Amino acid sequence: DIALHNSEQKYRSILHASPDVITITDLEGKIIFASPRAVEMFGSENAELFVGHSLLEYIDPSDHERAIAGITIMFEGKNLGADEYKGVRSDGSLFDIEVNGEVIRDEQGRPEKMIFITRDISDRKASERKLDQSQEKYRSLIDSADASIIMFDRDGYHLYINEIGARFLNLPADKIVGRNVTEMLQPEQARCILSNLEQVYSSNEGMAVEERIEVGGISRWFQTSIQPVRDHFGKPYAVLVYATDITERRKAEEEMRKFRTIADMANYGIALAGMDGTMLYCNNAFAGMHGWDVSEVIGRNLSMFHSEEQMIRVGETIQLLQKNGQFTAEEVWRTRKDGSVFPSLMNAMII
Repeated sequence: DIALHNSEQKYRSILHASPDVITITDLEGKIIFASPRAVEMFGSENAELFVGHSLLEYIDPSDHERAIAGITIMFEGKNLGADEYKGVRSDGSLFDIEVNGEVIRDEQGRPEKMIFITRDISDRKASERKLDQSQEKYRSLIDSADASIIMFDRDGYHLYINEIGARFLNLPADKIVGRNVTEMLQPEQARCILSNLEQVYSSNEGMAVEERIEVGGISRWFQTSIQPVRDHFGKPYAVLVYATDITERRKAEEEMRKFRTIADMANYGIALAGMDGTMLYCNNAFAGMHGWDVSEVIGRNLSMFHSEEQMIRVGETIQLLQKNGQFTAEEVWRTRKDGSVFPSLMNAMII
């Protein structure tokens, strides 16, 4: 009797100390016992008021079918672990709970009762929702970025890729994640990327490169930032690649290089100005006819080549240019560095 009394006292102490609600029901789900924690969790006056009520009264009706299915599986001897439901407090308010159950059997293995352990997970679920919202916000920012954003592990396997990056590789993002860069790119290009990944991993420092990538016969140039992703110890565990397509810029630079090659050799004046009149380029012939060096002209306004009186005619040609996009053989008087003036025939067009 003393041993039995001590055993009962021990389990009663456990029930009172448990931060979770421990509930015992009959085989129909009627509550026989509820631990003291139920008073605080479900908002009742005392634990005895739960006795005789159905367990389902404390679960939101929308979850009843799932809860009954879980009990059925429990009777089959399968333990699927804890499940999440919406709990119902005495005032009718809902909150998040996690319930784990088990069948209590007699010595012959026949079901006698059911025991359930219920935990209030409202704080955890609120944190999860905030995290999901935060992740969704950053995911939207990443997916809407006008650049390919890719995360690799050290061996070159894709851990993540945004829509822009996936579109360039002509595959859905979920068909790329988990695959190695060697499967996606030509061998030489893949080796170059793997070398860069290894350098960032080994040095734990980022790097920037310009690289040409070809997929499906289409070649594009990218300005790429490669940065280590570090754990809380500062050790890299992944590499983040941010690649901006600069193909059009490279084409423009090449066209400008060709333009400069031709223009620099011309024996007639050629100049390039912004819409505000700022000189962006001129050849030696253009600067020389005005008595200036090229270095003295770049960055200044084209009005430096005209007197106040001459600017009236310049204004007329600008209006013509804005209206038609170009003009040919318009006579414009100009002023040299030494103050002398001379006439010119000018062709112009808006780029």
